[in-house]
Amino acid sequence: MYKKIGVLHAHHTNVSYIEDCFQNYLIEVVHFVDPGMIIKKNKEKALEQLEWMASCQFDAIIITCTEYIALLEDIELQLDIPIIKIDEPLFELICDDDQPKVLLFTNPNTVEGTMKRLEKYAHCNQKKLNCRSVIIEDTFNLILKGRTEDYHKEILAFLYEAELSGSIFVAQLSMMNAAKLYQNETAKIIGNPLDTLVRFTAQSFTLQKKSSS
Repeated sequence: MYKKIGVLHAHHTNVSYIEDCFQNYLIEVVHFVDPGMIIKKNKEKALEQLEWMASCQFDAIIITCTEYIALLEDIELQLDIPIIKIDEPLFELICDDDQPKVLLFTNPNTVEGTMKRLEKYAHCNQKKLNCRSVIIEDTFNLILKGRTEDYHKEILAFLYEAELSGSIFVAQLSMMNAAKLYQNETAKIIGNPLDTLVRFTAQSFTLQKKSSS
């Protein structure tokens, strides 16, 4: 049985990630891209956007932009369908044990909001948190300029050159390609929000896989 999920993005490059990760499931994904909401930082308009999406008969709504999620943090959402914030399943993995962890960012505007939400998640779920944030400087502007390949190269170079202690995670969906490439080349696991999102969504909504025949 197909599920129908609406996905809200702040940048069009995130669309393909979601399409690819759910391609083996019986699911219809409808994408909405609204970069202006982040630029204006208008919480009321953001809430109106979600309320309108909630009227479209989706089984759930996924928000992929961490800055967008932080913008909505202080708003009490009273919607009739589940809202899945892409990084919350990742928070669960980060808080799974108290070993040292590093959460990588390229967008400095999303660091404070994400880390506060991570700390709140750990506190509310009585989890131990041993995680620090690291920003890969002067890279996010590349993807905003459409220089996607250069963006991925900068992240990959950082992963090879940086000496980071502890398990490594990337906070943003846009960092996925570089993280996966590094993982394939080195066999070192890089935690990411996409893998945890798929597992969480599949379990929560009992997603069925497409027939292989």
